[in-house]
Amino acid sequence: MSGVGVGAWVTNGGAMWLGGINLRDVQNGMIVTESTVRMEGGEITFKGSYGVYLGKSRAALKDVKMTYMGRNDAVDFMTVQGGKVIAKDIQINGNGKGQGMKVTQRGHVVLIKPTYTNVDKGMTISEGAVRVFGGSVEFKGKYGVSLTRGIATLKGIKMTYKGGSSTADFMTVRGGTVMAESIQINGNGYGQGMKVNGGRVVLIKPSYTNIYNGMTVLGGHVQVEGGSLEFKGKHGVYLSKSRVALKDVKMTYAGNDNDVDFIKVEGGTVMAEGIQINGNNKKWCPDAAWWALASRIQLYKIVPRRVAIYSFL
Repeated sequence: MSGVGVGAWVTNGGAMWLGGINLRDVQNGMIVTESTVRMEGGEITFKGSYGVYLGKSRAALKDVKMTYMGRNDAVDFMTVQGGKVIAKDIQINGNGKGQGMKVTQRGHVVLIKPTYTNVDKGMTISEGAVRVFGGSVEFKGKYGVSLTRGIATLKGIKMTYKGGSSTADFMTVRGGTVMAESIQINGNGYGQGMKVNGGRVVLIKPSYTNIYNGMTVLGGHVQVEGGSLEFKGKHGVYLSKSRVALKDVKMTYAGNDNDVDFIKVEGGTVMAEGIQINGNNKKWCPDAAWWALASRIQLYKIVPRRVAIYSFL
């Protein structure tokens, strides 16, 4: 029979090493509870709830391919509930379904050059720590990375949105801390670079290309140093009751609407230094209503292209 059973089940302090083993057409790939697993090479093809489930255990994965063959969006290629995972050069194919990873209960995950292809969502971190170095995430659902009460460190990762919604978020943060350096975001004309409603986000030299809206900050603290943001929707940065610091950021509007805002503030504080604005002959900053009563805005060395130079102090 196909699509039934568990490929490997390790419990009660057990240990397993798999080299070049293929777990194909199973319901769930691997269950590891309070144990240790190492897998090098091989493939996991599953139809159930998860490819790898880890509960208070340790797992090391290298060059492992995982493919979801079912029809449910609410599945996880990796579920980490406590314990530690280190994975290098793993390849994930969701066939338009599933989530790359879910981390809870103070789980700790390190991903080195992962490849997530055609998944619904990238990863959810509700209580834990995730570090990603290089690799790519291609998703079509509501978000690429969701963080709540955890820590996410991203360096050199490429994220691409393949769906058709302007409200999808590459990153959604509702608490915790995000540290991201040299990330590359491509929205294919859709999606939002980031939505923050609590927590702290630091972006170093990010590249946002062809997204709908740049970022919405409803709470928390966001700091961006260097990098570029190209959008075609209603705003580059929207701020309400929070804090945003921008330094040496290049912002470009690529749409065709005059009624857009590069920075819109409705409460909170903005500190901006050396930012460059290119409106492509569209409006680069809004009218007086933009300066909301509860806001404090300081802009230094603003260099808008194709319009006059402004300085608000």
